[in-house]
Amino acid sequence: MTGLSGLSAVQRFFKGGGLERFIPEPTSRMGSGFRNALRAAQSAASAVDSSLSGITGEMGELLARQKELQEEMMKISLISNIMRTEHETKMAAVRNLRVA
Repeated sequence: MTGLSGLSAVQRFFKGGGLERFIPEPTSRMGSGFRNALRAAQSAASAVDSSLSGITGEMGELLARQKELQEEMMKISLISNIMRTEHETKMAAVRNLRVA
């Protein structure tokens, strides 16, 4: 009976039998260039961020406001792209119905 053996496997899993240990694949060197570029960008961004932390007064407020606006524009762009993709997907289905 397949149903009973499947049920017992599930029960064994929850009782601590668990799954076999996953052995990850060895890392490749192909992504190292991209990883190095990301690290360089991160260090440059943190250097800029630390240099801007000393700015006070009106200039600091303006920079903080600009950062907030940029983050808001990124969110709006993300939502717009998602909505556009949903619309294009729905329209593709409608176009396929018209052709058939």
